[in-house]
Amino acid sequence: MTGSDLCRNAERPAVETCVDRAGVPPLAATPTRGRRERPRSGSTLACRRRDLRRVHLALLVAFIAALAPGGCRPAQRGGSASEAGVGERKAEDGGDESRVVATAPAAQHAWRIVESAGGDVWRTLARHDAAGGRELLVLPRRPQRIVSQTVASDEVLLELLPAERIAGLSTYSASAGTSIDLAKASRVGRFVGGSAEEILALKPDLVITAVYSAPELTRRLRAVGVPVLQLRAFDGWGDIEDNIGAIAAAVGAETAAEELLRSANGRLEAVRSRRARAPAVRALAYTYGNAQAAGSTFDEVLRICGARNVAAEAGLEGWAAIDLERLIVWDPEIVFLSSETGREEAERERFLSQPAVRRTRLGEPGRVVVISGALFGTVSHRYVDLVERVAAALARLSATHGADDAERSDPAPGKTETASESTP
Repeated sequence: MTGSDLCRNAERPAVETCVDRAGVPPLAATPTRGRRERPRSGSTLACRRRDLRRVHLALLVAFIAALAPGGCRPAQRGGSASEAGVGERKAEDGGDESRVVATAPAAQHAWRIVESAGGDVWRTLARHDAAGGRELLVLPRRPQRIVSQTVASDEVLLELLPAERIAGLSTYSASAGTSIDLAKASRVGRFVGGSAEEILALKPDLVITAVYSAPELTRRLRAVGVPVLQLRAFDGWGDIEDNIGAIAAAVGAETAAEELLRSANGRLEAVRSRRARAPAVRALAYTYGNAQAAGSTFDEVLRICGARNVAAEAGLEGWAAIDLERLIVWDPEIVFLSSETGREEAERERFLSQPAVRRTRLGEPGRVVVISGALFGTVSHRYVDLVERVAAALARLSATHGADDAERSDPAPGKTETASESTP
């Protein structure tokens, strides 16, 4: 399941529209050509005059509303009219009604700063979702006791902030099997699961969750006034950049985040430049019985590295369950696997022992690359480390088997699709 699959099941705020309740009455019938039609009675003439006055009044109201900075939107508490939502409503999760408002749809769904220091609020962030709702995150002060409940936000916070500003990390960062930054995480030393009681005991002034976090957790935290930053999308580098920007804005670490992203984008561009000159290798990412097909994060990794994703070319999408017999027809030049940290060699041997795999070229050196699960599935800035790891494996493969692979032709047109349909 991809981040977009998770987002489809997320609760979305209702959409309200700005409606002029005055309305515009229908105009009187247009006179016929030639001599103007005379009214049949004084009452009819009075009605027409009254209707005309209503039309003029409605047009005047609409004109004034269009010129006003906030249109017909009411001003939010503590914010400017131009930043307020249309028809303020109480949050569905039981939080303060000033935290969630609804507006017309916006093209940008990432968190953005809409109000900086001033009054009783240090900063306000806003986000629009695909349904047109607008959510506000109101931060009374710069957070000093931050609790993270996702491994991605763990990794970002450990990169942007000193340990003393992090009150707690997710339990994922306490294990070498799921944490890339175990050494950094140990400096914080406090790891909490999804229990509201555990989190509240740390007295947080900001909690970072994800769309897949328990809805009850978010509701309970907001109900007692704890600001919650929820990350919703994880489908590739663009979403990762947005999430890093959102976390940085919420904790006041924009400068550090800009430098982090500048470096990361420079490294990605270097990979694209190097791989653009190399042959396009036919690759497959396979984990837990699933191929990482079109639209998956690893599909984007392969494309950045200039490789061809055989699962995507077969018309599969997302995490697609496949039978290993497909490898005989797809004939990938390289396969990327994931495993627990420290069990990489055991996973390689297990994979190569499968009967279907033994009938392919994958037993040759360098054709099966095993990556730790923590890096394989990362959706933080460490994604760039994954890209570089994949690019290096592709470069070694080209150096070792490039000439031999060039002599082998791709599967005949339509053969891959036939395998997709016939193999369960």
